Amino acid sequence: MKHPHRNAASQALFCWKDELGKGRCVMLSTLILTYIINGITGTVFSTTFLLHNGINLVNIGIITFVPYIASCFAIFSPYILERFQKRKGLLAAVRLVYYSLYLLATTILPPMIPDPGMKTLVFVALTFSASIINALFSSGYTVWHLNFIPNDVRARYFSTSQGIAQTISCIFGLGAALIADALSNTPHAYTIIAGLRYFAYGLALVDILLLTRPKEFPYPRTGRPRIMDIFVKPLKHKKFMLTMLIAFFHAFSMNVNSAVINPFILQDVGVSLAYIQVINCCYPIVLIMLSRYTRQTIGKMGWIKSYVIFYMMMAPTNIAYAFVNSENYLILMTILRLFQHFCGAVYNIAFQNVIYLHAPREEQTNYVSFYTLVVNLGGFLGVSLGTAFVAAYPDFSMVFCGTRMGHAQTLLLATAFLQILLPAIALVLRRRYHLETVETAALG
Repeated sequence: MKHPHRNAASQALFCWKDELGKGRCVMLSTLILTYIINGITGTVFSTTFLLHNGINLVNIGIITFVPYIASCFAIFSPYILERFQKRKGLLAAVRLVYYSLYLLATTILPPMIPDPGMKTLVFVALTFSASIINALFSSGYTVWHLNFIPNDVRARYFSTSQGIAQTISCIFGLGAALIADALSNTPHAYTIIAGLRYFAYGLALVDILLLTRPKEFPYPRTGRPRIMDIFVKPLKHKKFMLTMLIAFFHAFSMNVNSAVINPFILQDVGVSLAYIQVINCCYPIVLIMLSRYTRQTIGKMGWIKSYVIFYMMMAPTNIAYAFVNSENYLILMTILRLFQHFCGAVYNIAFQNVIYLHAPREEQTNYVSFYTLVVNLGGFLGVSLGTAFVAAYPDFSMVFCGTRMGHAQTLLLATAFLQILLPAIALVLRRRYHLETVETAALG
């Protein structure tokens, strides 16, 4: 059989005429749909939905870290998936169940429950169930789709696909935000937020159909799958484990303030959904404008060093972010977010390849599942730390540089500290253990 990676460099990045190009077309299409779904139901829209349902800040934090707990079930993923050489139908079926729980059931059921405590419990149960399903089977798509992005096109695919997908999703998100803001002070405010979730579920069904189109290649196997392989096999590869330590650091630092930042922006600062979406729409533009610069930077410094430098540059922005208020956000927040877009255009692309640097091709489901477990554990600990801080000190405030700060601002300062410390550790690991040479940054 002809190897799926052969002559990939000579073929168009997105082309329906060959199997690799067709696979990347489907990957791009589903990435666009996923970004749109997340854009109109996640982040600020999700926070708004929960606030409309009477969920307080601590319970928002609990609901936020539930998916990270469920990710522990990823240890069973290889044991299930490695038994199937044809996974397309199975993955489609479980993805349908996932979206039905995560989008449909969470929209229909909680508003029927008057008790806030029981409502929170329902949110937690549905989110937990959906997240378990996602943890068990999402790595199947990663391993399958890896065939369509060989090393020589990987960076080009990541940068191009992200730019396209985020541009389209931002247009949808901006339109949704404008409608939501226009109806925010009317009896229809909640209706539009819930309606966006139903629309997202319709897009999810299209996503599932598209994902049945690409060709499946045989999955490399070395033996009968065992649950412990998800730990045993990765532990035998020292460099892979060190890159997973970097992934853990990243997930932890990214999520320390994730449960409080959106309520802070929406309620304390008073930023409109439309403003947030306009700023978010700038990211894909920056991503496209800097795509060549990103490839050149990674080609010159390598994946890990590029990630470390540009992620560290985020630290000063989060310190300044702590001083954003209702009077200065139009200037200060705009400048900070645009600079964060510049940093993200490099570190987001570079981080996406961390999992692939030292992952063997044999039984990759084990390594992908281990990676999923690691980043979700890091995310869980980050969100838990932030939520525990809010719960333990509900009336916390402090004065920093003449400004009184609450939970969100304090956690932004903590995030800035972590964005200096943890990438510095990653850089030391890279140098000491020769995790990467510049030549590993195949840009295509």
